[in-house]
Amino acid sequence: MQQETYEHLKSVLKKNPALAEKIIQNLLIQLHNQKIVSIDKIYKQSREMAQSSPRVNEKKRYNPNAGIVPQWDKKEKEFIRQMVIKYASEHFTPEEIDRVVNYISKTEKAFALENIANLPGVSFWLLAEKVHEFCNLPEAEPIPLSMATGIRVALLKNFISDNLQFIRIARKYIRITDLDPIIKHTLGSETGSGKIGGKAAGLILAYKILTTEYTDETDYEYFREHVHVPESYYLRTDVFEDFLAYNGFVEYQNQKYKSMEEIQDEYPLIRELFKNADFPPVIKRQLRNLLEKVGEVPLIVRSSSLLEDNFETSFSGKYDSIFLANQGSLNKRLSSLIAAIGEVYSSGFSPDTLEYRKEHDLLDYFESIAILIQKVVGEQFGDYFFPLWAGVAFGRNEYRWTKQIKYEDGLVRLVFGMGTRAVDRVSDYPRMIGLTKPMLRPESTPKEIKVYSQKNVDVIDLKSNTFVTLRLDEILDKIKTPELSKVISIYKDDDIFDPIGTYIYNPQEGTPVITFNNLLKEQKFPELMSRMLKKLEKAYNSPVDLEFAYANKKFYLLQCRPLVSHFREEKIKIPENIPQGKIFFHTERDVPSGVLKNIEYIIYCDPLDYNEIPHNDKFLLARVIGKLNRLLEAKRFILLGPGRWGSSHIELGIPTHYSDINKTKMIIEIARESGGYTPEVSYGTHFFQDLVEANIFYLPIYPDLPTTTFNPDVFKSCENMLGSLLPTYKHFEKALKVYQIPRCFQGQYFHVYMDRDNQKSLGFISPLE
Repeated sequence: MQQETYEHLKSVLKKNPALAEKIIQNLLIQLHNQKIVSIDKIYKQSREMAQSSPRVNEKKRYNPNAGIVPQWDKKEKEFIRQMVIKYASEHFTPEEIDRVVNYISKTEKAFALENIANLPGVSFWLLAEKVHEFCNLPEAEPIPLSMATGIRVALLKNFISDNLQFIRIARKYIRITDLDPIIKHTLGSETGSGKIGGKAAGLILAYKILTTEYTDETDYEYFREHVHVPESYYLRTDVFEDFLAYNGFVEYQNQKYKSMEEIQDEYPLIRELFKNADFPPVIKRQLRNLLEKVGEVPLIVRSSSLLEDNFETSFSGKYDSIFLANQGSLNKRLSSLIAAIGEVYSSGFSPDTLEYRKEHDLLDYFESIAILIQKVVGEQFGDYFFPLWAGVAFGRNEYRWTKQIKYEDGLVRLVFGMGTRAVDRVSDYPRMIGLTKPMLRPESTPKEIKVYSQKNVDVIDLKSNTFVTLRLDEILDKIKTPELSKVISIYKDDDIFDPIGTYIYNPQEGTPVITFNNLLKEQKFPELMSRMLKKLEKAYNSPVDLEFAYANKKFYLLQCRPLVSHFREEKIKIPENIPQGKIFFHTERDVPSGVLKNIEYIIYCDPLDYNEIPHNDKFLLARVIGKLNRLLEAKRFILLGPGRWGSSHIELGIPTHYSDINKTKMIIEIARESGGYTPEVSYGTHFFQDLVEANIFYLPIYPDLPTTTFNPDVFKSCENMLGSLLPTYKHFEKALKVYQIPRCFQGQYFHVYMDRDNQKSLGFISPLE
């Protein structure tokens, strides 16, 4: 017997009387597992020492309804205890004894933590205190996986999200110790209980999937080196409920049950009320402390609703995200932050959000919005702050301009500056990257590359304390970094030249063009995106879409969610021998996959007619289309219009909202060249994701291409039904045509076939199929 170990063990048992029995049990198991002495041998010796071992001829025949051996009595238990102490003292060191004690203490704390986490209505900060205690226990053997999983699930439900699909994945990757730093960055009252919501949950989970070590995966070191997440803070969902109660806004939770006309009329008022509201003193104090901690650095205030970023409902672009320059006095910065949070809260009551909830049968769900506050990823160049590049990536590529690009290898929309220009429908062009062949472009000539390249840059102006959009030439001379050569190429003498070495802006050298050619040539960025998408897809068992940004030589992951896709595996065969007089369009570019049959109504706005509408009437036209959308809800109809549906720039397309178009079966964008300008298509924007999730087909038509047939005269003999359906808006008949196909083609309907593999589409009139 090692006297030092013996004395140490006796001391440990004396100091921990409540755990003494469990320590003895665990030492007994350790002795058995390490083949020092078996449990059977210790039990036998103990019975013999207690003179209670039955003789052989006294053993009874086995009876399945009776116990095999009698229960240990007090005397026998004491001998077992002595035997365990004896063998443990002979074979273990004091350090090994301490590891056992630490393990027992950890499992006891784990049991207590799980019990508290499963209590209904337990306060956030009580549970947070118990998590912190558990995470700061002395190092010991890991608790059993089954126990750890149970605790993880309970904590995830309390702190992050109770979405079962999320929990099914997250319990494998997010460990108990991962929650402690998240809790420390969480804001809310001590007695409250709330979660940090879907957007925050998706980011945390994605980062852990990429960077956590697992026995069957070896690439975690690669992602630890190459992927970062911005400093983040979380305003819990219960703070939203406190905000409503504190300001007398609880009644607005019933906005969702009003008519769409009432929702649209009342939303501007709600937005103003929320933006100018206040928080309870305890929350206001926490927000002030947050601003003191982060200092005068740009922030973004993002929604993190419990409904967001789920497997079937991403709510992409439905809730607001607001950038703050966060400059000036603390009081001024606090006022701006509170206003931004209020405005994000109000977007939960917007027409688009409520219509989206109704579409996905989520209207009766009690909405509770968390807020994600992050430091903006970027660098300061003069008075401006922005990332060198940012964008979105998708695990599937619906935008194939050549057969060399594969659908399953993903797509990136990349922009210079803030990533807003990658996801919003703005008057510009991101770089579209098929990750299989990153250097392939839709454009075929240097002139086209120049024309269809990004012209404007979204930045934060630190001097004016605002989010602004600048022309490229207004900002290039402020950027002093060698990495600019990865972004810019030079157009000169009808050719594109990529910088060799460091690029410094000089207008005399030629026209700067945003191409990202040097970034893509070195392959590191496409490889990172591809590997991220594939690893996350494996964990999610679903393709994903990501938002990201790059600054200060670091790549940052900003968002991750499952990607909803209505891709159809079946081969599409384009019908042949359709009479020319029955063909509305035939295209051979940017064609997705699918078949849409038996369309009864076509709502069509010609680009040339749209251009002639007075400025104010273009907004009214969008509302007319919204009324048709609701009027024809039970019918099968499609929408065709100029440029970009849903654009905030009325020159580029009809400024409809989601609630104006969500009942259609198909959106067709007529990308007619006007003054040398063709609107950029929707693939990869929030708008496009809306269509995908609503099972609305999307197709761009380029009437000016020689491979395109576009023949609106097919309907020249059809009556325009707009005046009959909406008499009040009959004066829009010149610009907006509503054709009831069976009415003007004797019981026939409109059909669309789209063959992605061969990049051909056909829209035609024929009998009912």
